Amino acid sequence: MAEAELPTLQQRLTAMLADVRPERLLLVSDDDALAQVLGDHAPQRLAGAEAWPRLGDCPAASLAIVDGEAAVPPADVTPLLGRLRDVYAGQVLVIGPASPREAWSRHTLIGLGFRGFGATLDGNHRRPWYQFDIVDYKVTPDWLSPRHWAHPELWDKFRW
Repeated sequence: MAEAELPTLQQRLTAMLADVRPERLLLVSDDDALAQVLGDHAPQRLAGAEAWPRLGDCPAASLAIVDGEAAVPPADVTPLLGRLRDVYAGQVLVIGPASPREAWSRHTLIGLGFRGFGATLDGNHRRPWYQFDIVDYKVTPDWLSPRHWAHPELWDKFRW
């Protein structure tokens, strides 16, 4: 998709929220404009620097949105995203930073189970999006179905 065809961050967020309709939203961001876009969804908001230390005080959310431009210390990025993914949210959306940073690299996010989720324009900067959704994170393999497990018809025929 050409840069001119990319939606703005606000347009994409508004469309996504209309589609997802989260019951409870958690926002990790220092950007007041981003919080205003999410305003009618009444998110719980954590500033970047306090996100990891204060995460334990937050209730679970159906959707967590993490702004890669927030002032999250680099050492806290991986534990924060892992904890959001594992405990605090069924779906986590990361809006990557406009300029590359090691803590927010594509490799780090893919390693945590996130998938590329498109990109948006924020001013003149392209910002990649990544998503983790527990619902479609892993497709159940065929061998893990009940028809491959207990075979009562074979119990007396073979020695296991």
